[in-house]
Amino acid sequence: MKKNLIENEIRKMQSLISYKVGQPITEEEKESEKFVFKTEDATINDNYDKPKLTIIETDPKQKNLTIKGFVSFPNTKTSSDAVKGIDQINQLLEIIKTQINEYRKIQYYKNGIKLGKAEAVIALFWGTASNSYGTPNGQDIPVTPEKKNITWWSGAQNNFGKPNLTGDYENGDKLYKSKQQKIADNRAETIKKLIGNVISLDGGDIKTKGYIMDTGGKVDENRDVKKYKVPGQSAFFGIKIKFLPKKTTEGMVDSRNLFSQTKTHRDDSNKETHYVADKDGVCKILSANGTFGLTYAGDVPKKFGLEPFEATIRKISGEGKNAKYEIKKKDGKLTRQQWLYVMYYLENQERKYKCVARSLVTLPPKVNDPLVGKDFDSEELKTIDFTKITFPIGAVNDKYEFVHDKARHKNV
Repeated sequence: MKKNLIENEIRKMQSLISYKVGQPITEEEKESEKFVFKTEDATINDNYDKPKLTIIETDPKQKNLTIKGFVSFPNTKTSSDAVKGIDQINQLLEIIKTQINEYRKIQYYKNGIKLGKAEAVIALFWGTASNSYGTPNGQDIPVTPEKKNITWWSGAQNNFGKPNLTGDYENGDKLYKSKQQKIADNRAETIKKLIGNVISLDGGDIKTKGYIMDTGGKVDENRDVKKYKVPGQSAFFGIKIKFLPKKTTEGMVDSRNLFSQTKTHRDDSNKETHYVADKDGVCKILSANGTFGLTYAGDVPKKFGLEPFEATIRKISGEGKNAKYEIKKKDGKLTRQQWLYVMYYLENQERKYKCVARSLVTLPPKVNDPLVGKDFDSEELKTIDFTKITFPIGAVNDKYEFVHDKARHKNV
């Protein structure tokens, strides 16, 4: 169930426009909307059995994101499909990682900006506990609440209102309030630690705070859900992040700078008939073209080993997004460098026209790298992240390690 929930959320990721390989970015393309991601229930304030998350680009020039999240924990009185606390946290962490990586890809493909490690500038973590110490036999022993939660987020602390202080709390406070406070404090530290596995908290202004929340003097499963919608066993967080500069290595070049020094062709240059997406959401580079070729490769891609080629495109099975396509060189086999170019080109088409292409291509089991004269598994072509990898301009050794000075390797 957890995997399906994560996959469902990830499917909702936004795919923004990218530039076309081999052509400059236009001013119109640069003026994009801000990056925004929200979970399905993020704006609903009466559903607290599932995690809530928003990620918003707050400063496009500085490339800053603001992340706000909420999770509730087990034993809450919620619907039958409630997600347990640890699963909620794992789901949020996975989505945060995926969305940060998606933001990196957008900046890279659209603007040519390589973003490094995500680091918190400011981060606030709140942990909460119910204002009741629940005994093993189900008895509620109320303790004095510090706050009342109004909604999951609207300035966070501003939504921790004044609690309703009716009832006899003296005995409960004496015996159990410190324990409930410790639970709340630990919950804040826990969510902080887990988020720190995804986003660096080093050097940022980081604060944690635990609150005993007003749940009517009841543990969560006994509370009046209509009156106390937000469970006491919860955690909130808000983080503003920046991205550190991406380090570069001498002799290496990123995929955008490598593959943009190229020119291509297909059956026709008409955008509506041979570009964009078809009615099934498949990129027309596959579904509406029978040929594709790299007609020009500049000095840098040539030094990488990329040579022009002519290829045919043929659907071999299935329909729509379940179809499989074969891309075959007219006079021989595509090299590893040419396959890398094809996959990079297809990903650009996916981002520009919001369609599917890369996953529909059937790859040969092995691809040959002419720089070393060896065959390599094509598995990397299916999963390679072009925003993270850099390529050599020079030679490689027989261990598939790229080097700048070919004289150091006798086999090259």
